[in-house]
Amino acid sequence: MTPEFYERVCRICYDALQHEAPQRSSFLDRACAGDASLRREVETMLAYEGRLEGFLATPALIVAANQLAEVQEEPKEILPSDDQRMNGGGPIPSETLAESFAPGVTLGGRYLIDKELGRGGVCAVFLARDRKLHDTPVVIKVLLNIWQENARKTWMEKKFKQEIAALARIDHPSVVRALDVGDSPDGRSYLVMQYVSGLSLRSIMTPEGMESGRIAKLARQMGRALAAAHRQGVIHRDLKPENIMLQSLGDEEYVKIIDFGIATVHDMANAADNHTTEVVGTRSYMAPEQLRGKPVAESDIYALGVIFYEMATGQRPFNSESILHLYEMQRVGVKLKPRDLRPSLPEAAQSVILKALSFAPQDRFADAKDFTEALADGLMGGDGRMSPPGAYAGLRRRSMILLLVLVAVIGGLAISRFSFRDKASREQTQTTPSAAPDRHLIYSVEARRDPRRYPRPKPFATFENVIFGAGDEARLYISSPQSGFLYVINQGPTQTDGFPNFNILFPGMENGGVSLEIHASQIVQIPPPVRNRQDNWLIFDDEEGVENIWLVWSERVVPELEAVKSWANSKDQGAIRDLAQRVSVLRYLAPFSAVRPEVERDEAGKQTKLKAKGETLVWAMKLEHR
Repeated sequence: MTPEFYERVCRICYDALQHEAPQRSSFLDRACAGDASLRREVETMLAYEGRLEGFLATPALIVAANQLAEVQEEPKEILPSDDQRMNGGGPIPSETLAESFAPGVTLGGRYLIDKELGRGGVCAVFLARDRKLHDTPVVIKVLLNIWQENARKTWMEKKFKQEIAALARIDHPSVVRALDVGDSPDGRSYLVMQYVSGLSLRSIMTPEGMESGRIAKLARQMGRALAAAHRQGVIHRDLKPENIMLQSLGDEEYVKIIDFGIATVHDMANAADNHTTEVVGTRSYMAPEQLRGKPVAESDIYALGVIFYEMATGQRPFNSESILHLYEMQRVGVKLKPRDLRPSLPEAAQSVILKALSFAPQDRFADAKDFTEALADGLMGGDGRMSPPGAYAGLRRRSMILLLVLVAVIGGLAISRFSFRDKASREQTQTTPSAAPDRHLIYSVEARRDPRRYPRPKPFATFENVIFGAGDEARLYISSPQSGFLYVINQGPTQTDGFPNFNILFPGMENGGVSLEIHASQIVQIPPPVRNRQDNWLIFDDEEGVENIWLVWSERVVPELEAVKSWANSKDQGAIRDLAQRVSVLRYLAPFSAVRPEVERDEAGKQTKLKAKGETLVWAMKLEHR
């Protein structure tokens, strides 16, 4: 069935539904004009109208892709409930899972089943603990055996394998990670995934719309994650607020896209393949071409457009209980513009959202990152003008960092480390340990562009909100009006064996692994100065993500961190390679994520001042690298 023929069928079906049942036959006689093939397709669609929506409604991790499924769009966070699914007109039978997945069973000699989280029409999901990694929680997903005798078995198994392939391909901090695969004793394949704790996007959305700054921050993360998936030939096909999780680290929110259960995974050698596939997804977030079984990367961008419309206004752009009616509404276009519901929304942001909701894929943004960058700029007070096609792609190639540098230079913000030292000294002479029992710490970031691309780049002082690129450089200056012990640990954006990678930056090799006491008013430079060298910088490599630089300022030595300082040697270069020690560092730092020190930013001096009660101050400074 060609797209044109399908659209003709949809149009006739929609018009037919405007007639009472007794009058439909005579209407079809006129509309189909003796075309038996057209009449047959129309009558088939009419018979299934209201049920022919092989759309996913189960949130988070549960796959349900039966073509005759009913839609349930009740918002939930993580745990699903049983769906009312249809199979050839009758309900899908429930299945009692065998002893292979009973609580207390260990799969593959490693994963201890804790409990069942839920199931849909296709898969069951379990919470388990990885016995080899200190009982780290993981999620195990298994295809139900009821599909072994079902006519759709092949398609279900294919989608299950494609989910594994999709998660294996995508390496991005904002996408849930696949950790392992295996077979249970009764022969079922299972997938082990990263356990994502936190709240769904749905749970924080408000009827009046979310704050613009928050939307902008989340949008940028979502666009980058989706762009990473598209580069690997993966189309999610079920983006919705329930499948976007938010994790908190201090006062920062981090996106995690989950549930690739119905993703389309293209052969990278034939990424332009445009074959027709099953019509699956969640109705309200599906693009017109996805309703025809022709999902493309721009279909995900359309879904994001629906999500951002809803985040900004508290409502969806289209609401219909009929797929035919929905398709017709999409063709006509959005009648109720976002600013009709929220007049304070910038015109530029509205234009970007409406562009993403265009009926034809080619009229939308071609790149998810371009879309969300444009949206974030519009939300944060741009001039309201749309950039020409390709503008954001060019900006990405040149990097946003260049603009930040220009702003810094024009505004006179390129401050040398010597000015920081002078100001820090003045501040420290005004504060004494006896005057305040709390822990105090002051730090500054100095950065410069990649010397290979920008000859003789000038250093400039900045806060950590600069977006760095490969080859860019940074260094830190840290001081305090108090004496104490300083530890600086870098948590990279990637993981190994399910745990973050850590590098100890201070104490470093130049300290011989000795935790020297830092004196009041002493300034620590990281990396430290080396005699006759001026190029001591932390250099960003090609690995994208967010670097968490943990600053630990303690009145006494910290045993958990003392144990890892030996990795600061010429061979390991600070990389903590022992898994048990990495776990120990993570467990020490994790509780401080919820304890936020008081933060004061000195805009003129580009310094950040921290204060915390107790004998230890811990702060995660974030350096974004794209």
